[in-house]
Amino acid sequence: MTIFKAYDIRGKYPDEVDERIADKIGKAFAALFKPRVIVVGSDMRLSSDSLSESLINGLKNQGVKVVNVGLVSTPMFYYAVNKLSADAGVMVTASHNPKEYNGFKLVKKGAEPVNYDNGIMQVEKLVQENNFKGAKKAGTVTDADLLDDYVKYVESFADNVKGLKIVVDCGNGMAGKTIKKLLSNLGVDSVFLFDELDGSFPNHDANPFDERNTKFLQKKVLELKSDAGFAFDGDADRLLLVDEKGERVGGDTTTAVIARKILANHKGEKILFDLRSSKCVPEIIKNDNGVPVISRVGHSFIKQRMRDENIIFAGELSGHYYFRDNFYCD
Repeated sequence: MTIFKAYDIRGKYPDEVDERIADKIGKAFAALFKPRVIVVGSDMRLSSDSLSESLINGLKNQGVKVVNVGLVSTPMFYYAVNKLSADAGVMVTASHNPKEYNGFKLVKKGAEPVNYDNGIMQVEKLVQENNFKGAKKAGTVTDADLLDDYVKYVESFADNVKGLKIVVDCGNGMAGKTIKKLLSNLGVDSVFLFDELDGSFPNHDANPFDERNTKFLQKKVLELKSDAGFAFDGDADRLLLVDEKGERVGGDTTTAVIARKILANHKGEKILFDLRSSKCVPEIIKNDNGVPVISRVGHSFIKQRMRDENIIFAGELSGHYYFRDNFYCD
């Protein structure tokens, strides 16, 4: 089945991904990993509510206690899995894909990613077999609102940025739920574009790495003489920066900038970057007394390597940035 990918489950709704499949995925995930408590979150896509409901029904069928954290970004979902000490989690999202798509990101305890080799392949097999036996006692569902806790948590990582002028393009995605409160609390002078949650993506696709999707942001940064611009994808786990000149900043350059900041206080630490990055990245890491580590592409592989080698920070050209102090997550 084509919806079962290397790092997630994803396809067009309702032709490839629908409520029936969501129910089976819930049953299969619970049957495979046998979690006691699972966190479920979802993005603002038009099909996310109904898919989430069906997924939860499948999990309950297997006797799982579900904590529904509702509308969240993927980084906030990772936080919730750790904050609530859950055994696993499922995020209903299709990330930066067009509006026709939806899907599921699966994680184990600690928000450790489930990929095709360590779980998705088995979930696919169980879904195809469709031979589930319900638990003797159905599971339960409780709701949890962690927005304020999450904003405070992210604030704890921030330096003094009061007075900075930032334009943020939320792309009608999940960044719109958290970024306003966060930047306001930090004293940032912020202007927001397309911050209403809208899974039809009426202004542009939720993929900031397509140059067509950042033209509004680039123009606004120049118009307002802002210090920078932020562009997020649909589930807010990918970030593209725009500089004060209105120019797009590559993910590898952003990785180098963050690495330099981290190494100022953590000399000798390992910094991971993906093999698509420019040569300046390892050079900057070395010059700032860090240890450069080159890696193949893929968040599941990178996060595992970070855990194995105790790597403090990793960045991908695609705009993913992972931090050891943030559960090795975005």
